[in-house]
Amino acid sequence: MEAELSGGPSRAGYEAILGFFEVLAAYLAQLAAAMAAHAGIQLQEIDDIASKVSAGRGGTTMGDWLAILESTKGKKFRALDDDAAIGEIRNAFGPRVAEARAWLKAARNDKAHERPVDDVQLPAAILTAKRHLDQIMEDLSFLPDLSLRFVSDFQWDDLAKSGRASYEELVGDHPVVPAVVGTVNTILEKGSLYIVDPLDRWHRIRPFLIRERCPECKTWSTFYLDRRIGAETMLKSLEHGHVISAGPHVIRGLEAVGYLPGY
Repeated sequence: MEAELSGGPSRAGYEAILGFFEVLAAYLAQLAAAMAAHAGIQLQEIDDIASKVSAGRGGTTMGDWLAILESTKGKKFRALDDDAAIGEIRNAFGPRVAEARAWLKAARNDKAHERPVDDVQLPAAILTAKRHLDQIMEDLSFLPDLSLRFVSDFQWDDLAKSGRASYEELVGDHPVVPAVVGTVNTILEKGSLYIVDPLDRWHRIRPFLIRERCPECKTWSTFYLDRRIGAETMLKSLEHGHVISAGPHVIRGLEAVGYLPGY
């Protein structure tokens, strides 16, 4: 987004702002869905996605992600202690940024339904979109404190009640990051993504987000549920929008958490 905007107002820059907002909503929604699953909360919004995707009535949308985030404001989530979940997520996209969220959602929908901003209005639209996005990012200042990590190897010592993990800290703009080896006091799942909070608690995000090498661009990428095409379940990348077919292991995980019917 910053690269597209660096050369001045452009349609590509405007669309990059809207794309950033959609990716942000998708990422936060997966964290919220994982938080609900860990707490044993069944979300109606997850059931709605499962029904739509399994019936072939369309794929997941920004509206789905915003609905999941809105559900975290409900009574079930308010009853949770912050220690039982990622507490900051429940406040994401809160009342303070309601106007910014609504404006960006409407602008993204206009783009998706072929209602583009005309060239005369484009510079003003870019300024407004960027202002709203900056507001939202201020509201999400906690995000850098939630480290996204991929566990590439793990060994547990049951006598010492500690484990040795090799993981990748997924930060920066490059898909390949150096591995880190450290000691942890909880059993981790090799090959899964985790969010680690400031208290060093590991929260598994699989299968809401999975890390795979994209067969199209050959880069390691982060994928979430997209849609069904025939008998295939498709996943979409947060980073570049490429889609891949989910393997049996991923499908079983999506069924287990209610994103697909089956369990």
